[in-house]
Amino acid sequence: MTTTNATFTLQSVSALVGTATPEEIELFSVALTSAELVEMGRLISSGKILTDAIRWGGQVAQFCAQATPEQLQQMGFSTAQLRVFWKDVVELDQRNRARRAGAEVVSDQREVDATAAEEKVLQGRAERRALYAMLSNAARDNTAQAAVETAHGTAPDTDGLVASLKQLSALGLQWLSSGAVQGRRLAASRVTAERFTAAAALANEVEAAARKASGAGVSGPVTQAQLDEQDGRVLSHMTALRSLFGATRQDDPNVPLLQPIASSSYFLKPKGGAKKAAGTPEPVDA
Repeated sequence: MTTTNATFTLQSVSALVGTATPEEIELFSVALTSAELVEMGRLISSGKILTDAIRWGGQVAQFCAQATPEQLQQMGFSTAQLRVFWKDVVELDQRNRARRAGAEVVSDQREVDATAAEEKVLQGRAERRALYAMLSNAARDNTAQAAVETAHGTAPDTDGLVASLKQLSALGLQWLSSGAVQGRRLAASRVTAERFTAAAALANEVEAAARKASGAGVSGPVTQAQLDEQDGRVLSHMTALRSLFGATRQDDPNVPLLQPIASSSYFLKPKGGAKKAAGTPEPVDA
C-alpha cells in the first residue's frame, strides 16, 4: 500500500471523508465537559490546530480508502470515527473564520453550503421516485400498495423528503427480511438490502446538508470561549487518533504517521499558559 504526499485542503478532505450520520455522531462525539474542552483549547491557536488536523484527516482518509477491512478491524478503527472527527474540524474552521470576521458565518461558505444542500435534495428526490417505483412494482396487490403509498407520503419540504426516504427504505427492508412475496420479487429483481440502507443514509445526508445550510452549526457572534471549546474538541479527537495510529504503526508501516508539526507545542512539549487573551480574535494564518 502506498500513501501519497498530497497537499490537503479542507475541501479536498471533505470530499474524501463524507458526512457523519446522527448515529455516528452519538457514538464518537467527544465526551468531555465544556470547561475541560476550553482548558485544552486555550493552550494553542486554532490556526495551528487546523493546519495539522486537515493534514491528518487527509492522511487517514487516504489510508482508509486503501486499507482492507481486515486491517481496519485489526486496528479497531471505524471510518465513522474519522467522519465525526472531520465534522468537528469543519466546525472549528467555521468558528475560526466567524471569530476573525466578527460575523455569523462567512458569506462564501454559506453559498457553498446552500449549493451543496440543493444538490443533496435533488439527489434525495430522485432516489425517492426510484424507491416508489421499485416498491410499487413489487407490491402487486392493494394492501401492499397502500403500505407503499403511506411510506411515500408527501414531501413538500426537506423534512418531508427525509421522512419519506426513511419510511420507503424501512418498508423495503421489512419486505426483504420477512420472506413476503414482495420481498422475494425485490430479490428476484436483484434489489438488495444495501440499496435501502444506502437510501436511508442519503436521507441523513440530506438532513445534515440542510441543517448546515441553515447556519445551525454556528449561530451568532463566536466568542473566544466557544472557539476554545471547539479547539479542545478537535484536539481530543487528534489525541485519540495519534495514539491509535501510533501504536498500530509499530507493527504495520503502511499506517500513516500522524506527526504534529504546527501543533507540536501542544503534543510534544509541557503544557502550560494561556494561548490568547480573552476577546482577541485569532490572527489570520499564512
